[in-house]
Amino acid sequence: MSRLSREFHDDIVQRLAAVAIEAGTLEIRGSGIEESAQKKIGSMKDQLIALSEDVHALSRQIHPSILKDLGLVRAVTSLCVRFFDREDIPVDFDHENVPDFIREDAALCVYRVIQESLRNVAKHAKAKRVSIFLRSLDGHLVLTIKDDGIGFVPQGVRQTPGIGLASMRERVDYINGKLSVCSEPGMGTVIELSAPLEGGTHETCKSAPGR
Repeated sequence: MSRLSREFHDDIVQRLAAVAIEAGTLEIRGSGIEESAQKKIGSMKDQLIALSEDVHALSRQIHPSILKDLGLVRAVTSLCVRFFDREDIPVDFDHENVPDFIREDAALCVYRVIQESLRNVAKHAKAKRVSIFLRSLDGHLVLTIKDDGIGFVPQGVRQTPGIGLASMRERVDYINGKLSVCSEPGMGTVIELSAPLEGGTHETCKSAPGR
């Protein structure tokens, strides 16, 4: 997975960027080209830039090396900062007693659930604020994510494409965790996750000490 991620980033992203630069150069030098053709060149350049950014984001999703580099707490902090910069929706992230070392599959599950939840907030929730609380309690990592958005009917979630709850449940089931989703129209959404700290893989993810 890490090798595939590097191939995405080091090869494909750089090649897309090079083509985008060439398109931008052609756009600047195309003073003699018909206006309609020049607009198409500009549109191609913009699409190439957007595609490059999407592939870069995909490489991070395939293998979020930030977890190993920074640990879970700092990785989530970075995720929240990037989300605010991109969506202009504030995220309050608090943590308590998070262990220095967390089994890799549990850390990845927590990170992915937060990532998918923030994606849902951006696409569906119309929220003005999100709060995330991560703590260690009775041998488990306990995660709570709340937003003040429009909410939804959990039973009708299959009619809400792209919301990703099924993939969240699969990830949580894989580590023998528990996931609950509480939401109703006009009342926002609360997602709670409990991930056991023991068992599963022996690989660990370093995390910032609890406060």
